[in-house]
Amino acid sequence: MTPTDPALDDVAPQRLYLYLDPTTADQESLVDLIRALLPDVNWQAHLFLVGDGGARQRAQVDRILPIIEKHLDEHLLTSLALHPLVKFASLVDVDALKAWSLLELTRRFQAEAYREQSQARLAVHPIFAPAPGTPPEVVGAALRSAHAELATPSLLLAGDPPQEYLEIPEVAQSRLFVRENGEDSADGVFATLRAHHVVESVLEKIADGGAELLAPCRRHLVVDAGLDRVFPCLMAWRRGGPWQDHRGADGFSDTDDLAIPVTECTACAKASVLSAERALALGGRRDEARQLCFRLGLALSRDGDHDGGAELALRATELSACDADRAAALLHRGLSLLEVGRLKDADEALLSAAGGGADPGLVAYHRGRVQMAWPDEIEALERFAEAAAAQSPHVDSRDLHLEMALAHIRLEEYDDARPHLDQAATADNRAVMEFLCGVCDLNQSAAESALAHFQTALEQPPDMDDLGRVLLYLATSLKELARFDDAIPFLERAVAVEPDELAHHNLLGYCHYRLGRHAEAVECFRRAVAIDPRSAIDWANLGSNLRELGRVDEAIAAYRRALELDPTIGFAAENLTRLERS
Repeated sequence: MTPTDPALDDVAPQRLYLYLDPTTADQESLVDLIRALLPDVNWQAHLFLVGDGGARQRAQVDRILPIIEKHLDEHLLTSLALHPLVKFASLVDVDALKAWSLLELTRRFQAEAYREQSQARLAVHPIFAPAPGTPPEVVGAALRSAHAELATPSLLLAGDPPQEYLEIPEVAQSRLFVRENGEDSADGVFATLRAHHVVESVLEKIADGGAELLAPCRRHLVVDAGLDRVFPCLMAWRRGGPWQDHRGADGFSDTDDLAIPVTECTACAKASVLSAERALALGGRRDEARQLCFRLGLALSRDGDHDGGAELALRATELSACDADRAAALLHRGLSLLEVGRLKDADEALLSAAGGGADPGLVAYHRGRVQMAWPDEIEALERFAEAAAAQSPHVDSRDLHLEMALAHIRLEEYDDARPHLDQAATADNRAVMEFLCGVCDLNQSAAESALAHFQTALEQPPDMDDLGRVLLYLATSLKELARFDDAIPFLERAVAVEPDELAHHNLLGYCHYRLGRHAEAVECFRRAVAIDPRSAIDWANLGSNLRELGRVDEAIAAYRRALELDPTIGFAAENLTRLERS
């Protein structure tokens, strides 16, 4: 596939980054590459020209400008914004900028726009990068010179910007970038642009409403003049692939390979927001920065990255200008922290959300969930009672009753759990309700009734995450009814679903033992002690089955191991004494 392949139309990159390596020798190859790529960019595209920012870069840019002008003449509906990197340190440098023909080139298009009362199809928006220590008056002069030429500049600063810069009136009319780690190289500039432009892509998706915030950008191309290659995005350029060159030597085979893996896009989006949000706030876009952190944090949590969600929620909290926004961010942070098990921090965040005006019923409900994770079921029931009294429209009463039922079941208060189970039941959660009713019955010695509930739960069917547990409890009910042969097939299914669950092997071994299948029981208990070598009861059960098979020495060793771990296992001590005497 070549850069002019129609398949690239689906990508329609809005931003084209040209990395002008100062060592680039083949200028004609660079011109060919730009000429080939321009027809494939978005009809309203931005071209970022990043190099050393000095005279050599200006010469390279001047070489490219006729290609851009010719492209605009041939494509009358296309517009292009140029963003050259311009470094300066003194008023002499600013005067040299004024003399550069780059701005002169746009005059014809400016006049055309004036005559036709339309937007100019070629505009220049330089990225000014003042050297550290550049006087504020020099920075202001550079910005004023750009505005005088109808160019809206960006200001690229190293590290924390001096307060004197932020007080320059023209800074408020410019876009502010802050270089990562203050790095002054072209690579550092690219890293900064990547962060800010990924952020802009996410903001566009937020404005779009239905867009997936963690989806790949797929709107950027990077042209590396030194390598003579094209990369699908700034992150791909940084890591070295995928890529292609303009002679048709493909580094990727189809349009699906134009984007890096989605997981890397997610990491890139998170890192970009964390890198750029402060610059947005300093540049007068504080509420945008807050909304960006909050919305992307929600998306990360939905994607399973709860640590990332909690971190961005904290940033959103710090950027919030009103109690409602702060409370919403704190609530999200508390839920994210709950998911990663940081329970104390989660409870503190939820309490702070309540203090900021968050729905008290919703906060109480989630604080109850924190207590359930601790676990402190008594405290959890108090929080759930608060949530029930608040009658919050944001708390599903069935979810609330389910949590209360679970708390009572853990406390072995089965009669208290049943009314909540009745109120939590829906057509969608029947498997869960039947299972929990079975648990109550089984623990109240109603094995027949429990068996019926577990069988109904199994017919629904339960989620795969719960299947092993349902099978285990069903087999336990059969065991209580002395139906050991019937229990074994369910336990074998449970082992297939959860091969490393100790309880499955323990109960399966017990059923084989009760049926006199001691060889099969030995295999079950060997697997159990392999899973947990400190399970004393399984070592003792292993010893009993080895004894039944006449394997006395092995039985003695197993009993001794069981008693080393737990000297209170009476049958193991008695059997060991009997075997040693014999």
